[in-house]
Amino acid sequence: MLKIREICRSKARLLKQIEDKLWDTYHGASKRHFAQHLRRLLEWAKSSSLPERLMQKLRRIRDKSHLFQKAFDFPEAYRTSNQVDRPMNYLDRLLYT
Repeated sequence: MLKIREICRSKARLLKQIEDKLWDTYHGASKRHFAQHLRRLLEWAKSSSLPERLMQKLRRIRDKSHLFQKAFDFPEAYRTSNQVDRPMNYLDRLLYT
């Protein structure tokens, strides 16, 4: 998502559309729903004639779909690593100084 945001810096409306569609995809109820939302996202992207760099990033998400689907095997687990990353960043800064 960070690379997509970087590519769409000057296109706020497009970024908002992609963010909404991606978050809907990530918050699917099951692996099947996730895959279906991802297919629909890619169909929308093809019909919207997005820049090639952006299409590459979306295709990479499709290619890594099987990795994202592993999260659905653990429904109680967190989908992001923020709860680990933030304290570790703080510790990293402390150790560096």
